[in-house]
Amino acid sequence: MSMSADPLRVAVVGLRIHAGGLEPDGNHGLIKSFYGRDDARVVAFCEWDPEEAAALESLSRHDPSASIYTSLEELLEREAFEVAVVMLPPNEAAPASMRLAEAGKHLFIEKQAARTAPELLPLCQLAAQRNLVTRIGYPWPGHPVAHEIRRCLDDGVLGKLLAMEARLVTVQIAPGLREPDHWMYRLETEGGGILHMEGGHWLALFQMFAQARVRSVTALCSRRTDASQAGVEDAATVALEYTNGVHACLHMGYLLTAAGPAQRHLHGRARRSRRGRLGRCGEWKSGRQQRRAAVAGRAAAHLRHAARAACGLRRAVGL
Repeated sequence: MSMSADPLRVAVVGLRIHAGGLEPDGNHGLIKSFYGRDDARVVAFCEWDPEEAAALESLSRHDPSASIYTSLEELLEREAFEVAVVMLPPNEAAPASMRLAEAGKHLFIEKQAARTAPELLPLCQLAAQRNLVTRIGYPWPGHPVAHEIRRCLDDGVLGKLLAMEARLVTVQIAPGLREPDHWMYRLETEGGGILHMEGGHWLALFQMFAQARVRSVTALCSRRTDASQAGVEDAATVALEYTNGVHACLHMGYLLTAAGPAQRHLHGRARRSRRGRLGRCGEWKSGRQQRRAAVAGRAAAHLRHAARAACGLRRAVGL
């Protein structure tokens, strides 16, 4: 992308979730995504966890021009930057983001931004008061497949939207699988279980497709295995009703001993959309296929095309 203005200066704060690195053959995380942009320039890395010392050293080796800090206050005192990318556990992300906002920095916070909504509220209020751009890492509404489904809704391919379904049933919290002592599965650091850790992705898509506010919520959250900590749900079912009458159901669980399926369904008055993991497949089924096969075929072709195009984006943003 060609930009006439100077690139925004970016400071990376924390390396503990979806950060990746700069090794050419390493995992693609958010760091490589920002290095791949012409309108942003990473100028500093800040991480105070001693366990990330090796990661900091590797980043410094691959980009000697970037400054390295082990103190947030030192970063703010010595480094000039406009944007902070925060990749910390929620119990650390909230106070760090608040301090950055107090310093006038725009924010991209990898989910989750806080353990609870009350902990996040002061940051939301401060960002609004200071007109700071603040985004939390829910990238799926920007995905080409999500945009294609939104276009199909707008064009009436599905008819009137009636209901949405989503499901993620995946690996258990257990030794050798999702380690129970990891911060992602602890109440004091993460703040909740699978609904808190993963559910926001699906809820963001629901909001994009429904284009209405939630009117009522019914939820069941529980522990189905003994390994998870009290207060950290490993199974959740949520039913939502939107102000335009659309219903949505989200079922999630850390329940399997191996990787499991993720599926999303949208039901319209005319037909339904069914798809697996975002960007991997597009399948359309109609209740009136005899009369509308041509329309359904066109929609399926568009979705498959978007899915193929999405493969590059998946690699670019580390989905």
